[in-house]
Amino acid sequence: TRDILMMLEGGILNLQKNNSNPVPVSYQLNIDSDHSADIPDSAVSIEHIMPRAWREHWRTSLDEKIDDAKRRDNRLHTIGNLTMVPQELNDRLGNNEWRNKQALIAEDDQSRKLLMNLQLVNQPSGRWDVEEIDNRAAYLFEVARHIWPGPNAVLWNQ
Repeated sequence: TRDILMMLEGGILNLQKNNSNPVPVSYQLNIDSDHSADIPDSAVSIEHIMPRAWREHWRTSLDEKIDDAKRRDNRLHTIGNLTMVPQELNDRLGNNEWRNKQALIAEDDQSRKLLMNLQLVNQPSGRWDVEEIDNRAAYLFEVARHIWPGPNAVLWNQ
């Protein structure tokens, strides 16, 4: 999963530098042309934005509808709910609520080098729920389509 996230990070960088679609307005960043993600693979761990133990730690910030709980469970390990951070930050993020996680990522110099984290930090809605996870997953899917075009893509027909 980490390798896929690293490749998606490179795809985000290319799309941002080229000012290309499919970068939705909420994910657009102002980056300088020489931006790069120089975080070594060994220093990066996978963070579940909505924590695996959301029932114990996020229950008060989420409503209690059974279908919503199922929807959250179904999104827990999806690409839309994952990011990369240095291991020491991952330990600090733990099961914190979204606003605390967002602030900790924003304060961490290494995490801010990753565009996917800058997008999270600048996320305008101020919430992290099923809809935001789905929006981010759809965006990352479009990034993946630019990295790995399928057989119907123009590149395959040349």
